[in-house]
Amino acid sequence: MRSISTNDPFLSLAIQSRAAALDLIEQKKPYRAISIIDGALSMAEEAAPGPERDEVMILLKADLARAVFGNGGSSCPNAFREAGPERMFAITLGQARERLGDKHPAFAYVLVAEADMYMARCDHHTAETRYLQALDILDCRDCPDRELLAQVLEKGAVLMEKTDRASGARTYRARAGEVRSGLYMR
Repeated sequence: MRSISTNDPFLSLAIQSRAAALDLIEQKKPYRAISIIDGALSMAEEAAPGPERDEVMILLKADLARAVFGNGGSSCPNAFREAGPERMFAITLGQARERLGDKHPAFAYVLVAEADMYMARCDHHTAETRYLQALDILDCRDCPDRELLAQVLEKGAVLMEKTDRASGARTYRARAGEVRSGLYMR
């Protein structure tokens, strides 16, 4: 995900905490990530209102939904989290659409996180739909987040392999390589 620059100390701490939480999610330690994300959300709420704050809040909520899903759908009591990961993603998508618009990279990030959940559940059709929606946002001449675009293309390649579409997988992997090298042009 592209870096968010800010002078707000609360937002800076929330962004740093988010990076630590993402590492814990990757290490398959979602419960620890949940507590860090809770703290980061509290810090972000203290930041001055604005589009950067809205974006960080949306990203943190998507990461929280990912962590709750990774924790088996359970977490500490909290009205947002008690809804379960599916509802958490729906709420976060609605907030992203309302605050940032449905063409913003943060909206695409939430779609990708939700698609990852469906991939883990082997619901390939729903996952593909979400990945394609994210690609529609990111795959443009002036893509605001090339790393997220490359990740979506790689995840699309994995999906293609799981659904026995090897040629599609090769195409997506090649495009991801082109995006990362700077050679990809829409």
